[in-house]
Amino acid sequence: MFGVLVYIGLLAALTYFSLRQPYFALVAILCMFGLEQWGSLYIPFLRESTAFTNVYILLLVGYAAFVAFKRGYFSFTYHPDAARVRALAVLLFAYALFTLLWVNEEANAASRWLIAGPYLVASIVLAPLLIGRIDDLERVQKGFILAAGVLVLLLAVIPDWDRRVMRVAGSQDAVGFPLTIGQFAGYLLITSAMHVDKRLLNIASALAVAAVSMLVTLLSQSRGPFLFSILCVVLVLPIASRNFNLRQIAYLLGIGVLLAGLAVLLFSQVDIASERWALDKMLSDMLYRVSLVNILLAEWVATPAAWLFGLGNSASFGILGLEVYPHFVPGEVLGELGLLGLGIYLAVLGYTVRVAANFRRLEFLPANVRKVYAATFGCFLFTFMLSLKQGSLIGLPELFLFATLGEKYFFLAKRESRRNQRLAGLKHALREKGVI
Repeated sequence: MFGVLVYIGLLAALTYFSLRQPYFALVAILCMFGLEQWGSLYIPFLRESTAFTNVYILLLVGYAAFVAFKRGYFSFTYHPDAARVRALAVLLFAYALFTLLWVNEEANAASRWLIAGPYLVASIVLAPLLIGRIDDLERVQKGFILAAGVLVLLLAVIPDWDRRVMRVAGSQDAVGFPLTIGQFAGYLLITSAMHVDKRLLNIASALAVAAVSMLVTLLSQSRGPFLFSILCVVLVLPIASRNFNLRQIAYLLGIGVLLAGLAVLLFSQVDIASERWALDKMLSDMLYRVSLVNILLAEWVATPAAWLFGLGNSASFGILGLEVYPHFVPGEVLGELGLLGLGIYLAVLGYTVRVAANFRRLEFLPANVRKVYAATFGCFLFTFMLSLKQGSLIGLPELFLFATLGEKYFFLAKRESRRNQRLAGLKHALREKGVI
């Protein structure tokens, strides 16, 4: 009964706040897969109707976007700083959809798009529209830390974990997409780490969230999310600070040592399948993924007509068979969408990194604004790292969700920076004249 109440309570809270403030629907979409996993453990209906939670939240996001439009949060005026990455992402997936005209029938591509399409629309088109003010994304991230923190804590301590899955209460049925749970916990770790400040209570709560997040990734045996989330925290911390000096370097090293120590402590205490974490096992898994990419690219090379335009999106499922895909998104894009698709894909990544570089150069911004962008870019970087070992182009909408959110936030932060600069100039002029 407790598990049912938690599911209903969290879903009701996400609904209530999303209906009040459209941007809160982003918290719902970030918690969607974690909440789905929890519900499947305790509610038989959700085990049978696995898409219920996802469809409900996607509809909630759609309604929130409609409300945001009515409130004037966005217009159809094109701003390059706010929509270049989004435009390229839309172009990439429009082209990927177009390639279904010549993809092999064994790929079953149309049915895959029927499943993935709504997630892509919500992530690329609707999500950035929900952010209308500079404070909105910060509220989203703090709401996510709270909601996801509760959910991850419950996932860590209540279900019976058996290797990589959770056992359904009162039965031998198993529930769990371990990589999805690890990915969810990774987003929580990165987001909470970026919002740490000098207050002792804040530091203690961030460490608790980090410990629980890492514990869940260990319980789910998610090697990639476990390692990459820690690495991303260290890599994106410089973005959270305008001045990167020796003090910041020492702070960065301290965070890295602290997270590494916490990881070692948890690793030694948690009962995990040690053979999965052995170097030879990880190497063999990596070589297996390389072999899958080689098969796809060998087919692409053997088909000169596909060099430019690709074999068609989802073609790898038909080539590799048995619902197997390459587990390496850049290689998948090259083989399935050709040099043209790869060029658009790399442009999305390139512009996202360029936005990060430009953001770091902005002046007259408060520290909290930098932390919000650092968390967003950290989640993007984390998802990109995951795309080098798992997922497919249409199966990782989060990569483009964080890319487009980061771009929209940069646009708002740039506007805020100029406003603060004008105010600073005005105050300086008034001081010069002795007015203040």
